[in-house]
Amino acid sequence: MSFAIAALLLLAGCRYLPAAGDSPAGVVTAAFEAIEAGGLGGYERLTDFACAARADDVVALLGGGGGLDAVGVDPAELLAGTSVDFENLKVTESSKTDTAAKVRVTGTSKHTVDVAAFREIVTKMFKARGIKPTKKILDQTTAEFADQLTTSQKMKFDVKLIQEDGKWVICA
Repeated sequence: MSFAIAALLLLAGCRYLPAAGDSPAGVVTAAFEAIEAGGLGGYERLTDFACAARADDVVALLGGGGGLDAVGVDPAELLAGTSVDFENLKVTESSKTDTAAKVRVTGTSKHTVDVAAFREIVTKMFKARGIKPTKKILDQTTAEFADQLTTSQKMKFDVKLIQEDGKWVICA
């Protein structure tokens, strides 16, 4: 999973966050905290952050799941099998009007893979193609996924927010 994917997921919005909804930077910070909390719960919580137009469209913000459905993998499972930690995270409001704002995000993201979760995902991918994988193939393929998806990347991007129902929400 690239940093851009994780960041877009992160930045799905902040519709129902209590104090965070008071400022654009607070909303973005809360979205990052939800992702860092990890697991499927962190992923599912992101829908609470989305503006109304994107509330049910978090996976589409990630590019539609990259065709994972076609190979028997639920994108939410993929996200639940990874964790993200942020270092030196800096969230700064760069512009703001009454109805829109932009927040600059910088820092480093570190993605790690839950090998057991990815073994299940790899198994589903093989079975969706009619292949019954051996233990050796599963071990090898899972290790390749772990190598590709365990990364550390610098972040520097802007997040666009809007005012909706009296709160700031992320709405890309």
